[in-house]
Amino acid sequence: MNRIADKLMLAVLCALLLARDSGGVTPLSIAVILTAICCAGLGEWLLSAGPEQTWVPISAVSIAALCSPTFVFSLPVAAYDAARVPADAPRADAWGATMRHAFRFVWALPLATALLLESPHRHSATATATALSCIAYLWGRSVRRRTELTNRLRATQDALRGDTRMLRARLADAQEERSTATRMATLNERTRIARDIHDNVGHLLTRAIMQSEADRVVAEARRDTVAAQQFADVNTTISEAMTMVRRSVHDLDDAGVDFHAWMADAARSTARLRVTLHNAIDSAPAPVARCLAAIIRESLANTARHSAADSVAVSLQDFPAFWQLVVQDNGRIVDRDGTPSPNTAAEHDVRGMGLADIETRVRALDGTCSTGMNDTGWRVFVSIPKPKQAKDPEPEHPGDQGAQA
Repeated sequence: MNRIADKLMLAVLCALLLARDSGGVTPLSIAVILTAICCAGLGEWLLSAGPEQTWVPISAVSIAALCSPTFVFSLPVAAYDAARVPADAPRADAWGATMRHAFRFVWALPLATALLLESPHRHSATATATALSCIAYLWGRSVRRRTELTNRLRATQDALRGDTRMLRARLADAQEERSTATRMATLNERTRIARDIHDNVGHLLTRAIMQSEADRVVAEARRDTVAAQQFADVNTTISEAMTMVRRSVHDLDDAGVDFHAWMADAARSTARLRVTLHNAIDSAPAPVARCLAAIIRESLANTARHSAADSVAVSLQDFPAFWQLVVQDNGRIVDRDGTPSPNTAAEHDVRGMGLADIETRVRALDGTCSTGMNDTGWRVFVSIPKPKQAKDPEPEHPGDQGAQA
């Protein structure tokens, strides 16, 4: 808009000079002003669309000024546009660069011709138009220079902002890596402390409980009621200490659970299958994490052993009231001889030890479990309620150790 305002100002000055030279408004003067306005609009559009085509209106005005001296008063607008052609436009060769620089002064040719060939009484008006054209050229040159500097400044600012965003992203990644490393070190240390307490202090307290109970039995056999009562009190105190240590060990073990790492490790338990894991659960209590990890391992093992599937999709979802696990493979169940079995859930309703173990784990957490054929493969669907409804059992069977590992 500023450039249009500049050109309109030049057109007004050209109209005033032309009216003074012509002694009033004539059809030719109107044509000259309209030519200047058209040159201003077309030149502005060509500068924004393609600077290489700006020579068209400038050359047209210059040719008109050579043919009719009255059109000299429209040259200031052409000079303003000629000065604004970018200096860093693409160049084919050195000759092209020279011609481009020479083109900037094509508006001066009709002015020089008018000054040399016109009668002396018109030299004053032509000189005024020449001066205005030179001023317009310098004005356009300053505008071009300011535009180039503005564009360079914006490019520098954009590059600076890009570098700043990149550095911030790197710092965020580094911070996330440090946080993850710190968290993993903390979880590992808590797990180590829990194991040390369980293996050392727990065993010593268990031995002390057994010794105090044995001494109580011996005291009762000797009919020493005072000693028997004292040993009973000692046994009660040590049992309470053992309970507190057990609770502390479980709290440390629960705090040391890395849910994402456990699920990823469970999904990698079977190398024969291509497993796709989608985990939308950020964290869950240790019993729930152990249960889900064990179910994933058991499901993948059953798929690899009893079906012709080659890929399995494992999906973990976190809902407001419960956690959900879905393990879906893409293969039919096969018999021991490798022949495909009929794709019906009724013929595979017999539950083996693996499926029974899955159902036992889920029921221990007050959850629900559904297994059977779905579409073209076998699906295991598990839903476990959130801690407000769920219990916190610790099933004692070999599968737990495998899940913790």
